[in-house]
Amino acid sequence: MLRQHPSAPSSPESADGDDQSFHALPKRKTFDSVRNPIGNADENIAPKSEHVTPPPPAVRPVCFFLPDKYEREPIEVALMDQEIWQKYALLTNEMTILVTGRELFSKLKFKVTGLVPYALYRMSVHLKRACKYHFKYTGNKYVETK
Repeated sequence: MLRQHPSAPSSPESADGDDQSFHALPKRKTFDSVRNPIGNADENIAPKSEHVTPPPPAVRPVCFFLPDKYEREPIEVALMDQEIWQKYALLTNEMTILVTGRELFSKLKFKVTGLVPYALYRMSVHLKRACKYHFKYTGNKYVETK
């Protein structure tokens, strides 16, 4: 189906195709028939030239086959920066929560060994209050507050 260009004259004598002022434009091709499953089968299939090239096949992850048995070592968790923590323990191990980002000082850092490679693990740290009081450092000593 042809339609007339909007700037072309609409008189019937110029529609014979010999006049240079007539511009015939092909109907705009759309993919609506491909996306809309309603209608007969011929309407739903776009010509091959209109089909979008399918994406390349997905890259599959490489599967590493691991042996069933590992030399099992006991799982060990070690606190890093132990020297700092031992010094804090002599000073009643004060832990300060900084206002910026609510970071804990000194930071808890652990080294975990004895885990099976490529296995999933869940780890957590549970902090429990030692008493119901807060301690505020005032006048070179800690004072209990509620």
